[in-house]
Amino acid sequence: MLYENDYAEPPRVLGEPVVAAMNRMMKGVLTEGTGRKARLSGWEAAGKTGTTQSFRDALFVGYTSNLTTGVWFGNDDGKSMKKVTGGGLPAQAWHEFMTAAHTGLTPVPLTGSDYVEPQPMPMTIGTILSDVFSGGEKRYPAAPATNRTAVPQGEVPLVGTPQADPYQPGSGGPIPPAAVGDSSPVQPASRRTTLLDIIMGR
Repeated sequence: MLYENDYAEPPRVLGEPVVAAMNRMMKGVLTEGTGRKARLSGWEAAGKTGTTQSFRDALFVGYTSNLTTGVWFGNDDGKSMKKVTGGGLPAQAWHEFMTAAHTGLTPVPLTGSDYVEPQPMPMTIGTILSDVFSGGEKRYPAAPATNRTAVPQGEVPLVGTPQADPYQPGSGGPIPPAAVGDSSPVQPASRRTTLLDIIMGR
């Protein structure tokens, strides 16, 4: 025994959604991944296989709600094995050891197995329009009207002033490209109502 501790009241270090997501991924290694030889009868288990370059190391590290175990295969001199992978002998050895270690114990699911991810409310065009026309203006107030004052004939206000209207020629707003170099009177650009306008109550 190298180290022992009493975890009677262990602190929480990860949130339940993170634990549930990690357990789902690690369980998949045993149910449909490279660690299928490590599956335990009656127990929820999760883990990960590992194989280093040239088959020098092969390992399987897995856990249940009761015990965590790691199994490593390799040569003491670092020489390559005969194509041993983590999903082979290490997974089989892990299975044999964990089966014996859990004999007589009542199976307990992994933490977070019953966690259900909250589903966001679906947003559709119908729900948006319904919200806007049935009181949604309380949450989407109309944009405040711009205070415009009359501009004397022949004067052009500076761009960015309250009188500058991008859709009114001669107000200091942007000039349509088609009107550049054209001596004919510039027609006001038409503005179409968009979905954002409806949502914002404009």
